[in-house]
Amino acid sequence: MTEAPEPRYLDIAARLRQAIENGRYHTGERLPPEPELAKEHGVALMTMRKALNLLKADGTLLGRKGSGNYVQSIPPLRRRGATRLRLTQPDNTMTVLASDDTRSLETDHVTATVQTGAPAPILRALGLSEHDEVLLRTSRYRLTGRPVKYVRTYVPHTLLASTSLLHSDAGDDGIRAALTAAGRAPVLAREEICCRIPTTEECSHLSVPPNRFVIAAYRTSFDADHRPVEIEETVMDSASYVLDYVYEV
Repeated sequence: MTEAPEPRYLDIAARLRQAIENGRYHTGERLPPEPELAKEHGVALMTMRKALNLLKADGTLLGRKGSGNYVQSIPPLRRRGATRLRLTQPDNTMTVLASDDTRSLETDHVTATVQTGAPAPILRALGLSEHDEVLLRTSRYRLTGRPVKYVRTYVPHTLLASTSLLHSDAGDDGIRAALTAAGRAPVLAREEICCRIPTTEECSHLSVPPNRFVIAAYRTSFDADHRPVEIEETVMDSASYVLDYVYEV
């Protein structure tokens, strides 16, 4: 049986992406108007818009209302697994994917509340019921003003005697100190990573379109008796991050 031909807009999107990678359109540059691009590639305006929307969804382009479509001007951040595993880093220049490690993130929109219940997978992993209380701490991270990461941290409230953790400036160190004081210091962590469609809340906090996948990393911390004490859910704009892992072979 003959395979169906690839939709035309996918081919156009691939050509535009290659043109960007080859330097025809530079970082931060505005692309020609949509009718001009459609004429150049010999396709209908609707087909060209489909191709451009695909590139905006994956973060290659940034659409500005009333101005046009621009090549994304912020290189992705590199999230290094080797640092977490305490392995020696190889030469940073020998990577396939381009990124920028010289910039630091700014934290904003920090909240901390005690609530009853949490998403079912979180409760299950922490060994809690829907009636148990948890401390939920949220924080958002920006890069040059652009939101790139949103973090939710869940801790069983029974493990935390200190109310100071409800202050916005009580970060990860404060949570670890409280767990240590309770005799439940984290000594081991498991991280699970997936790509998924963002929730409405995540679209709002990260300013991403609903059709752009996000990278979700779930880190479960365990005490010395292998009991779960904390879950950190880190949601990253997939256009803003490269995941980097180094391991022995």
